Amino acid sequence: MNRVDRLSAILIHLQSKSVVTAAELAERFCVSKRTIYRDLKALDEAGVPLGGEAGKGYYLVEGYHLPPIMFSRDEASAFMLAGKLMDKHSDTGISNEFNSGLFKIRSVLHRNDKEFLQTLEKDITVFHHEALKQDDFPDDFIPIVMQALAENRVIQLTYRSAYSGQTTKRKVKPLSLVYYSGGWHLIAKCLLRDDYRDFRLDRIKAAELTNAIFTRKKWDVKQFFSDRMAQQNMQLVRLRFSKDIYSLVSKTRYYFGYVAEKDLGHAVEMDFWVNNLDYIAGWLLSLENSVTVDEPLELHQIMIDKIHKLRTHYKI
Repeated sequence: MNRVDRLSAILIHLQSKSVVTAAELAERFCVSKRTIYRDLKALDEAGVPLGGEAGKGYYLVEGYHLPPIMFSRDEASAFMLAGKLMDKHSDTGISNEFNSGLFKIRSVLHRNDKEFLQTLEKDITVFHHEALKQDDFPDDFIPIVMQALAENRVIQLTYRSAYSGQTTKRKVKPLSLVYYSGGWHLIAKCLLRDDYRDFRLDRIKAAELTNAIFTRKKWDVKQFFSDRMAQQNMQLVRLRFSKDIYSLVSKTRYYFGYVAEKDLGHAVEMDFWVNNLDYIAGWLLSLENSVTVDEPLELHQIMIDKIHKLRTHYKI
C-alpha cells in the first residue's frame, strides 16, 4: 500500500472508532509506530482536525466527517460472501440486519459493479447442516446479546436445558458471545446459580434486556473454556496420521477436540482433548490403518474391543 492510500485508510479507521492507538494502526498497516506518527502529523498539517489523549490514542474532533465512501468491487464481493456465511451461521435477527446493510452497500456501487455482484452471487453457495427449527425457539437473540455486552446490562432469559429438558427463568450477566460446535453460545454469570454458565442461543425461548447495569470484572473466555475442560475430566488423545489422509483429517478434526499438531516427516502427530473416548474411537475406525493411537492406552484397548465386536457381528 502506498502512502496516499494508507493516509486515506487511516482517516477511515479513525472515523470508525472513538479512539485509535498508534500501535493498532501500525499493526493493521504493517508499518512501524514511527511511520504512523509521521502519517498522523501529515494529516494534521493537511487540515484534518486530530485530537489526542495521553496513554489512550488519537481521534477525529467531533463534527468532522469524511464524504460518503465508495466501496471497491473486491470489498463489495467480500461483503456479499460474508452475507452468504451469515445466513447459515447466525440467527435470524443478526442475519436480517446484515442483509439490510448489504442492500445499502449495493445501492452505492457503480452499475458495472452491481452487475458483477449479481452474476457472482448466483454461483456461490454455503451448505450447512441445520437442526430442525422449533416454533418455541425464535433463534433471533444475537442483537439483544450484543447490546447487553456493549452496555454491561443484565439479561433475563427463558431457557430450556438440552440435558434436563427443564425450562427456567434466570437473570444473567453477559460476558462473551462465542461460536463453536455449529452454534452461537452466550457465556454469562448466572445470578440464579451464582456461577458461570454456557447458554446456547438456539435454546433460548425469550430474552429481555433489564435496566440493571453491572460492573465488568477481569474476564478471560479462553481461561473459562480451559477450566471447564478440566472440570469435565477431559483427556489428552495423541494420534499419528499418515500423510496420505492429512487433507481428509484436516477437514474433520475440529469435531473431535483438535488442539495441536506436529509434522513428524513421515506422519503428522495431532493432539485432541476429549471427554468421550468411545466417540473418537468410532471416527478412528473409519480411517482403518492410516492412524495410530499413541496415547492413552485405554483408547488403544477400546479400538481392539470394537474390532472384535465387528468381527463377531460379521462372523469373520
